[in-house]
Amino acid sequence: MSLFSGLEARHAQLLEQGRSDCRQAVSHLVVAAEHGLAHDINLLAEETARLSTDPRSADVAIFNSQGEILAASNSAWLGQKVSRLPSYAVAQFNQALQGRMLVQSGNADAHVITAMMSYALPQRQAELRGLERGVAYVAFDLSDAVKEARGHELAERLPELVVFLLSAALLAFLLHRLVTHPLQSLERAARAVAAGDFAGRLEIGAVGEIQGLSRAFNQMSEQLAERIAQAERLALRDELLESLGEGVCGLDAEGRCTFINPAALAMLGWTRAQAVGGERQQVFRCHQAGCPACANDNCPIVLTLRDGQQRDCDEQFINSAGARFPVHLTVTPIRQGDKTTGAVVAFRDISERKRSERALAESEAKYRRLHESMTEAFVMVNMGGHILESNRAYQAMLGYTAEELKQFTYLDLTPEKWHFEGARLVVDRIVPLGYSDVYEKEYRHKDGHVFPVELRTFLLRDEHGVANAMWSIVCDITKRKQVEAEMLHLATTDPLTGVANRRRFLDQMEMELARFQRYGEPTSLLIIDIDYFKRVNDSYGHAVGDSVLCHLTSLANALLRRNDLFGRLGGEEFGILLPATRADGAAEFAERFRQYVSDNPARSGQTCVAFTISIGVTEVNMGDEHPDHVLARADTALYRAKESGRNRVEVAA
Repeated sequence: MSLFSGLEARHAQLLEQGRSDCRQAVSHLVVAAEHGLAHDINLLAEETARLSTDPRSADVAIFNSQGEILAASNSAWLGQKVSRLPSYAVAQFNQALQGRMLVQSGNADAHVITAMMSYALPQRQAELRGLERGVAYVAFDLSDAVKEARGHELAERLPELVVFLLSAALLAFLLHRLVTHPLQSLERAARAVAAGDFAGRLEIGAVGEIQGLSRAFNQMSEQLAERIAQAERLALRDELLESLGEGVCGLDAEGRCTFINPAALAMLGWTRAQAVGGERQQVFRCHQAGCPACANDNCPIVLTLRDGQQRDCDEQFINSAGARFPVHLTVTPIRQGDKTTGAVVAFRDISERKRSERALAESEAKYRRLHESMTEAFVMVNMGGHILESNRAYQAMLGYTAEELKQFTYLDLTPEKWHFEGARLVVDRIVPLGYSDVYEKEYRHKDGHVFPVELRTFLLRDEHGVANAMWSIVCDITKRKQVEAEMLHLATTDPLTGVANRRRFLDQMEMELARFQRYGEPTSLLIIDIDYFKRVNDSYGHAVGDSVLCHLTSLANALLRRNDLFGRLGGEEFGILLPATRADGAAEFAERFRQYVSDNPARSGQTCVAFTISIGVTEVNMGDEHPDHVLARADTALYRAKESGRNRVEVAA
């Protein structure tokens, strides 16, 4: 307590000294104000600066009667009024202004002391004081001085304080460690035991009676916990045995039944009184002939009791009524150290499983027969694409055996250009819908040739609904594709000359017109007519006329580019489409072709037939909405060529 008393006394002493010094400072400031205002105004600034050098000085100011600051330690205050200054008491200012008495205030907690005193200015040179007044103000902040004093006091009394605190802490620790803590631990442990929790133990760290009490409590708790745990184990065992759907029977080392659950009694047809204490041969009767039970060398129960090894097998038991039933049998030894003291026999009736296995085997056999007898090719793959199964038709289609196919994924059998499309089909159709519509792709045969196929694929899911496989019906459509190609050829090709017929030519014109309208790529059209072709037929016959048509075709093919199209529009009229060609280029080609035909007569046997052609040329333009518009302009140009004497080229305006 002397430490705190010393601090309080030192604090009071500092405050009292501060008040005294503050009063003295404000008195000096009053004298300086009166003298300076009367004789030399600079004295005000000098005195405020001098007082500001005191470490305790916070604020020094001189006010006139209107509360305006004439001089201050804070230059920012000059010209300000007292009412605008922070934390300044206007009431105290007015009180000091009314008389010569000192007005002093202070905040002990904040350690701030203020003092105000009025001054009066003489009206003349006489010593009489006039009515012109003002106020001198001084504020001291003792915070730093108080902190320093406290630090000195604590440093002087620190050894005494440390000894006191250590003594108190040691006493509290000893009381808690030797008395309070053991008693609290004992109380908590007793409550836990009352609630059925026997796991907790007390630390034997106390002395005397408390130590003995803790040791006795721990022993009692351990004994109670062991007894209750044993009772719970027995109760749990009985509960489990009673609720198990499997039959469970315990045997001692001699093979006598020590316990048996209701499921075992129900399957074997015994009562508990008949089974418990009975010999192994009496309780368990198997199907083997020669004795009521298995011979010792074959019985899994006897073998486990003999060598202590667990055994797991299928057997057939015979119940008390003589009916046989299949069981799955597990014999587990009971050990005490290295010695086998008994065994637990667990078994379950597997009649339903056996029936399911037989039904499954029959179903699989039917499936195999159906699978192999299908004329359509069948294949099954997992979700990674690896082939799981295939039938003979699929194997024959690809030229591989079943085992060879299992080494592949469907990607290995498919040309690369189909890989992305196949993956997209699985993600977008097969997995979300469970199946796909009929789609086409290509397979690669073992010998390397590629052929078209048609498939329909279905998704398989497991019992949890997770997709795990896909199967497909596959059809080789090579012959169908050949027929379709032949039909397309017949539908689009002139049978005499082998070039595009009018239908195909007009279809290509529509495509070129659309390309021009979209991209602005130029295209030109030539309409060609054989001059005086009727005279050729009349003079030489239609066979020679046909050879002339074929000869014209061969001449055109010799000059045309790969992307150009030559077609027969009807009779002796032909057309040429020139993509990426403007009218001037088309006219130049037409003139060259006309001359080439004129220089190369047709030959049929011994007959040589010279002939000429007339050509109308036009270029596709933005006003063309249909191929007929382009054909009409080319026909007009062709008509002008014929009217102008034939064997010439005319370009549409």
